[in-house]
Amino acid sequence: MGEANAAVVQVQISTVKSEPMVALDAAMFKAGHGIEGDRHAGAGSPDKQVLMMDAETLAEFGIDSSVTRENVTTTGLDLTALTPGKLVRLGNTAVVEVTGDCAPCSNMDAVKAGLREGLQGRRGVLGKIVSDGAVHPGDSIAIE
Repeated sequence: MGEANAAVVQVQISTVKSEPMVALDAAMFKAGHGIEGDRHAGAGSPDKQVLMMDAETLAEFGIDSSVTRENVTTTGLDLTALTPGKLVRLGNTAVVEVTGDCAPCSNMDAVKAGLREGLQGRRGVLGKIVSDGAVHPGDSIAIE
């Protein structure tokens, strides 16, 4: 999976704890704050403003993004190759700095037996927003 055809598949936010994620046609990414409307924006760890996971892994396990609760679902991008400090441009102007891997939590096993173990090292990456911008499904993704 190179980045030449990398794209955003879906953008979603969490508005209420434990409630389903809300898929958006456009999400405003705010540097140093998070995703507008997300319950985590402006609170918690600044290194965990965005969670990105790839659609290929979701398909392999037969699950969808509502289960894994990421903010950005990607395609065509090897997220496991992204190390802390890498910059990921989503669309025209939004930039997320990768801060680390996301460890799968015990909630994954409640969804599907063995899912937590299966997603070790493949759960996606966390990041902080370093440049504002709107992100839409279908937007291109580039590594800077």
